[in-house]
Amino acid sequence: MGMQPPATSAPMVTGPAGFTVRHVKAGSFTLTAHEKVRTPGQVAAVYIGGDGPDAGVAPALAAKDKSANVIFLTRPCQNGAACADEFRGSKRFSSEVISAVSKALDALKKQHNFYGFNLVGFAAGATVATLVAAERQDVLSLRTVAGNLDTAAYGRLHRLPSLEGSLNPKDVSAKLLPLGQKHFIGARDKIIPAEVGNSYIEASGRPDCVGLTVVDSAGHTEGWAEIWPELLEQPLQGGC
Repeated sequence: MGMQPPATSAPMVTGPAGFTVRHVKAGSFTLTAHEKVRTPGQVAAVYIGGDGPDAGVAPALAAKDKSANVIFLTRPCQNGAACADEFRGSKRFSSEVISAVSKALDALKKQHNFYGFNLVGFAAGATVATLVAAERQDVLSLRTVAGNLDTAAYGRLHRLPSLEGSLNPKDVSAKLLPLGQKHFIGARDKIIPAEVGNSYIEASGRPDCVGLTVVDSAGHTEGWAEIWPELLEQPLQGGC
């Protein structure tokens, strides 16, 4: 449908869009930041993406974002980065992983004098972005796309073993009620259907205060990049 193929590497997407690449030390992990920073000292939109066939979507969304400062940030263990097997498995959303991403944001903040972040997460990157947002005071908004916002519900749906040692975004949904947020799910998404996002919203206790939009034209990886500038214009919900 015109977007970058899902398996396309991030540099193939972000390079032609004018992003530069550098590595960010974050505790015992090293993350990669694809940056387009035009106005230091302001706010940055930070995109965090998925794995495998999902990996090209978040960079494609970042490339469509016209904000002054846009960064695609890899997660621990992505792109062949060295890490213990447990962080690719049961601890992929552990406190250590969330802390590493938060430390990378600290480094970006120091490097460019940002005062806040607008976080965008796709698929597993949405899991991480949501958990990071719950731990920081400088996250100004949260958007997720095809987001795994309830890892337990996702596991039950696909009959996967539980992620022992990992955190679940559903458990912080009430904490994030004051934050402006918007969650997008593809109507044709068979991997992360609306029931996963709805579980997160219901757990907040204020479903009227958390926005979830089902996008008719989108599946799991397909159809997002073409309409992303339009989706970015949708008003956020929150502030409860």
